[in-house]
Amino acid sequence: MRGKNKILLSIVAAILIVIIGVKAINQAKVDNDYYKLDSSMSKVSSSKKKHDYLNTDEIAEESSKTSSSSESSMPDNVMYGHLNESDFKQDKLGYYISKEFDYVAVLPDKDGNVRFVRLDFVDTPLPSVDDANDYISDWTSDDVTKVSDGLYHSDKLNKNYHVKFTKNGQDEITMIYIEQ
Repeated sequence: MRGKNKILLSIVAAILIVIIGVKAINQAKVDNDYYKLDSSMSKVSSSKKKHDYLNTDEIAEESSKTSSSSESSMPDNVMYGHLNESDFKQDKLGYYISKEFDYVAVLPDKDGNVRFVRLDFVDTPLPSVDDANDYISDWTSDDVTKVSDGLYHSDKLNKNYHVKFTKNGQDEITMIYIEQ
């Protein structure tokens, strides 16, 4: 009987080790996606402002093609709206982290308009895209609708939002990226 208990205990231990290893691998994939995006966003010349990670020449050119009155009518601290720096604190990577919602990080362009939003749910993943849509609408225009996978649109502003998700091993959403 004692030999069977040892074998059973060994099997249970091996299963636990495999489960822990799979979880660690899945978290590493999530972290890798997160840091890939962070590192790609942080490649900036030393002559630019610390938070000016985006190609502001392209943004300025695109902005000049569209009506500036629609952007000025946007509320502060949402995509295409002005960043109110008093509501945020800047981290060492140049992101502006919301003082009210620590899962929110934004990047403005050189004019101070929000061009990128990152919503971090690694600690409390969202079970579905429907749950994510509630958060997406908080950080975009109030009339935003999903057009297709990864593309949302505001008729009021005539602007598109590109949305990407990072998921964990349980197919839960851990990160939401909203960009132009």
